[in-house]
Amino acid sequence: MVNYYQIDDKIVRAFQLPASLIDLARSQRVDIDKMLKGSKLFESDTTNADKCISIDQFEHMLGNAGELDRSGEIALRLGRQLPYTVPSELLQGITHSNTVAEALCLLSDYSALYYPGYYMQLVSDDHLHFLFVSNALGNSRHETSMLAVLLSSIITLIKQANVDTSNIQLLLKQAAPLNRAPLLSYLGSNIQFRSAVTAIAVPAGPWRYGVDSPNQSVRQAALAKCDTLAKNMASPFGFIEQLHRFLYRDNNFLKANLAACADHFSVSDATFKRRLKKHNTNFQTELDKVKKHIAIKLLLVDEMSNDETAAILGINDQANFRRSFKRWTGDFPNVLRRQLISIKHHYNYEKQRI
Repeated sequence: MVNYYQIDDKIVRAFQLPASLIDLARSQRVDIDKMLKGSKLFESDTTNADKCISIDQFEHMLGNAGELDRSGEIALRLGRQLPYTVPSELLQGITHSNTVAEALCLLSDYSALYYPGYYMQLVSDDHLHFLFVSNALGNSRHETSMLAVLLSSIITLIKQANVDTSNIQLLLKQAAPLNRAPLLSYLGSNIQFRSAVTAIAVPAGPWRYGVDSPNQSVRQAALAKCDTLAKNMASPFGFIEQLHRFLYRDNNFLKANLAACADHFSVSDATFKRRLKKHNTNFQTELDKVKKHIAIKLLLVDEMSNDETAAILGINDQANFRRSFKRWTGDFPNVLRRQLISIKHHYNYEKQRI
């Protein structure tokens, strides 16, 4: 039986993230009753240590808060507070990591503990680490705000580990807002908008990281606690994340259809379709997302040619691949290559072949 949570499953501890949002909203003079409207929650629910809410309820709260907050920064401010409202063991593990790669691995491996609703994949070449961010529950109604919380929190975590965040570049799928000042203030000035993916690019070169003398005993104890917390979760994976994991496995994206995926989840085709619809998506959309991420990794990280990438994706010629890539990302492969070149130029190095 596949284990996963859905958008309406109550998995978020109310006294952590939701309570932090209410405290922050109150400090911004946001009407709490209006913020909770439609969420089926009372303010007293967030003071109950045994109460959990769903991602859907939290998104509803965050969306209302964003509409009521005059500053337009409430999601970014919440993200800055997030490292101190989730288990401190994760921050300890990151702070006492020996390398940037180790720290990013922790963010990827324990993302469900940190911020359920999204998952991360880390891929690296000799010079750059790419932390790709994906929605674990389909297409969010409040994607921009939800991502703002997550990305602001990641930047805050990295700053706490004494990393120079001026070396970090963000790739965002969203268009540039009319007022960029809040994003630039909280996330840094190195942001590329209208990207094919949401990702964080971090250079792998030597630069000051973490505490002066990382303590491996502290790190191991922190990771052991994170493992225990993860095991105690009803499920560490969202429904769409589990679908993606199945499609990635054994190249199932080449052969799996809707019926095969429904069988994997032990439900009927009709139930599987309804479940996808509940998460504001459909099977073809999610299959395309998986193929898009595979293609981007092959092209940009593994530096494969169009023909090589097309062959791995089961596409019979380069013209079909270019059309498919344009449909998945909005751009042709060469545009994405130029984007990577600009990122690498930002870090003042070039590789022999792009």
